[in-house]
Amino acid sequence: MFYRNQFYEHAKANKIIFGEYFRPEHIQPGDTILVSTSAQRCKPDYRDLAPSELLVNLNLADALIQEVQEKIPLSTNYSSRTFKAEEVNRKELIRLSLKFQDLEFNGLRKRSILEMVRIFEKIKMGNCSDLALAGLVYALKKNPFQRIEKAIIVDGNHAFLVIGREKESNAADYKTWGKNSVICDPWANKCYPVAKVERELYDFLGCYEDESVNERNYNGIRYPYVRPFNPLKQSLECLFISRKEILSDLSETADQ
Repeated sequence: MFYRNQFYEHAKANKIIFGEYFRPEHIQPGDTILVSTSAQRCKPDYRDLAPSELLVNLNLADALIQEVQEKIPLSTNYSSRTFKAEEVNRKELIRLSLKFQDLEFNGLRKRSILEMVRIFEKIKMGNCSDLALAGLVYALKKNPFQRIEKAIIVDGNHAFLVIGREKESNAADYKTWGKNSVICDPWANKCYPVAKVERELYDFLGCYEDESVNERNYNGIRYPYVRPFNPLKQSLECLFISRKEILSDLSETADQ
């Protein structure tokens, strides 16, 4: 991560320019660029002394993130997560990204969730919402009764999964989700107890982009610009997504 006083030095050294969604004057204390993900998906101290149910959910989240990233390794807005700028096959990355954009314009979002996940797997690329959907499908495929939901930052721009939310809790109030509930964030490569959300969760605002490659106005390497989740101005909400539809599609696929 690179914090406020490092932004400009890093941008200059790596030929990074500001993306279309933000400008230098938008930077606030605590903002950061995600050059690469954390080495560990789950911090050891979150597992230490964790009650058994919380530990099960943390381990599930960890394994789920690994599966999602193995099947969908590229990100439309976090290409630096997987590749270093000097190593990436930029032309291939650009080609895949443009193909993904074409799919979106051609009605990708009108397809079933399972169909969308298969497309993400085929092109090996997606954004935070896409990766969360993929994780949801993979989890339900293994355990149809798994308590897992896609969630978003309300008044923000990030999606992730919530595992183990208490059944009678308020889907729009994370403080009621229970001590064993876990955030599973395949895009950010992080999982942690919901109790740590105010310390760990970041909202996506835009990208720094590598100006050294430009094809059809798409730059090869994207470094996400993020801001800490602000519970005073934002909230979290678990979304209703029909697991019946997902399980039905999975069942039909298994029968074929």
